[in-house]
Amino acid sequence: MINAVNLMKYDYLLNMAYEFYPKGIDSIDDKAKYLLSKEYAKLNKTIKYHSEYPNDPSLDVFLSIFKKIGKEMIFSDATWFNWQDRCYTFELREKRGNNIYTIRFYKSILVPYFFLKTFKIKMHKNKKEYFELSHDSVYDKKKIAEIKKAAKDILLVDEFDSTIAKNIIEDINFEDIRLGKFTLFNAFFSNNII
Repeated sequence: MINAVNLMKYDYLLNMAYEFYPKGIDSIDDKAKYLLSKEYAKLNKTIKYHSEYPNDPSLDVFLSIFKKIGKEMIFSDATWFNWQDRCYTFELREKRGNNIYTIRFYKSILVPYFFLKTFKIKMHKNKKEYFELSHDSVYDKKKIAEIKKAAKDILLVDEFDSTIAKNIIEDINFEDIRLGKFTLFNAFFSNNII
């Protein structure tokens, strides 16, 4: 059940999505019209700006803390503005036995929110299937809490509500995601499936 505060956040996010994605114009079937829309122009300009001018002092401070929190882990910057992601994406990975644990941090460039995803990849040596992915694995609650606190305190962003991240926005889409399949997460972060 959505309470009044969550409803206000949802309405805000929906209105923000409509600022960057044209309503009712399919990016696949009506690509020319889509690319000429004022919403797409605004989205493209925002992505281009962050791609060309990524220097944000608060992001640099956050990254140094993020790396320190995961000092025994492998860090990678998985930000893909050239693929039109709508967020910075940073990962910490650690191999333990046959498992690789990942903490993935997304910071939106469109709204003041971040999203944190954890998962485990179980490696198989003697099977046809090389790996098995488990979403939302509980990895290290202390590290996750520290990352969330740093994001809120340094980047001045709130955590994106995971209960609405998969909500579909029926009348907008982007790139290869069809109308009726585009989620709030897709709108503000990336084309990844969560």
